[in-house]
Parts: sequence; C-alpha cells; structure tokens
Amino acid sequence: MLLFACGQDKLNDESPSLDSSLKPAQRVITLAPHLTELLFSLGVQDRIIATVEYSDYPDLANKIPRIGDAFRIDWELLAKLKPDLVLAWEGGNPQNVILELRRRGYQVEAFPNASLFELPQQLEELSSLFNVSVQGVGEDYTQGLLALQRKYKNRTNIDVFYQVSSQPIYSIGSKHTISEMLQVCGAKNVFSDYPELASPLSPEAILEANPDVILTGKNSYSNIRKSWQKIQSISAANILQVSGDEVSRASLRMLEGTKSICETLDAWRNNQGVTKNH
Repeated sequence: MLLFACGQDKLNDESPSLDSSLKPAQRVITLAPHLTELLFSLGVQDRIIATVEYSDYPDLANKIPRIGDAFRIDWELLAKLKPDLVLAWEGGNPQNVILELRRRGYQVEAFPNASLFELPQQLEELSSLFNVSVQGVGEDYTQGLLALQRKYKNRTNIDVFYQVSSQPIYSIGSKHTISEMLQVCGAKNVFSDYPELASPLSPEAILEANPDVILTGKNSYSNIRKSWQKIQSISAANILQVSGDEVSRASLRMLEGTKSICETLDAWRNNQGVTKNH
C-alpha cells in the first residue's frame, strides 16, 4: 500500500459537492483502499461491485473484484459493471482520471484524506450517499482519540523522524495524519515545518534534525534499520516500528495506529529513562 500519492492538489471547481437528492447508491466502485474500509465501517460493503489493488482490509475486501489501482482504471470493465457511483480519492487518484470518469457520465464523489479528527465528519458525508446511519462509530473513534490525548499529554516530549522508505529517504510533513498522531502521543515530528505531505531527505538533513527516535512501518523496518547501521550516531534501539496501514490509511484504524504509536514511544521513554523536557 502506498503511503503517499502523487498530485496532492485539490480538484478544481469541476469537483461537485455532495448531492443529497441522489438516490442511495447501490452499485459502487471504490478507487482507494481506505474508501473500501470506510464502506465496511458503514456496513454497506455489499454495495461495492469493484475496487482497486491493495484493498485488503478487512479480509472480505480481498474477494471484491479489482478494476485497476490508484492510478489506472480498466475502462472496458468499468463500462460492463455500470456503477451508479464511483468513490475517488482526491489527491491520490490522478485528476485526469477523475475528470475522465465524469466526462464519460459516471457519478463521481471525490474525498481527500481526512485528518485524524475530521474522519467522523467524512463518515457522515459518506453515509448520506447510502442513506445509512453512522450509528455512533465516529463518536467512539473520537472519544478514543481524546482518551489517548489525555493520557499522554504530560509525557516527556520525544522528537521523532517518521521514515517512509530507505531508497530514497522520505519523511512526512506537517499536514500528514502521522504528525497529528505524534502530537496526540506527546511527541513531535522533527520535520513538522515541512508543508508537504511527504518530502525526500538526505541522511545529513536527518542527522542535523537530531531526532530521538526513528519510527517506521513494519514492512520497511528491516531495510531502514540496515540502512542506518553504518551511521554510528543512530542506535538500532532508537529505530522503532508500528503497523504501516493503521497509521497511513485514513480509516477508523487510525485510532489503533495512534494507540500503537503512543505505546511504542512510551515503552521507549521507559527503557531510555528519558528526562528531556518539553
């Protein structure tokens, strides 16, 4: 699963607002794994007739037919499926693909990645397309985040470099949900002054930022740890891992991802006997 996508610019004015007069969608195609997850959260997964690669959660999502990936669509298969709604990822799916879908007459609703605390609002917007109730799911998610925020707000601050990949080295900027998660956990992204969602970096820039911890996804952990072995100032004990999908996909699993980050960083605090103040 790609943590970031190209072309993060928002769609232009041709992007329509949600039309409440539309009939509830019955035949839906999702063009991003996190959108598939959100429809499962709403209990309308039986209306998904096709999705894209990496839509693998929950397990039942693996049984949904594929129509392409985040960047390409099988137009012939799309025409045969005749969806009454296509859910697109604004900032993830290429703009030209979304505009071409609309040009061909498909009803398309494009959603950007929701921020950590805005996800319940996005669930509400999605639920209106299917005429279903969120049934308190969003409230449980928000209360869970607030509970974590209260628990960790007085912890000793940790400066964190979240590394996406080793070749090339990529980190996250201030607008990424992982930066929000770190804040909830009483930590700070050392590159929080970067406005981009993701930025390529040199090893020298990272050493200059002097993070306490390098955090990464489990799938990247082994390669990233090996890449830092030659740098004596980076201890392997300070390279930590969390579940990549839980922290990178804009779904309800972000709550579990935040919890995982908080617990991982807190265990490091306790093991290191950190005394640095905010």
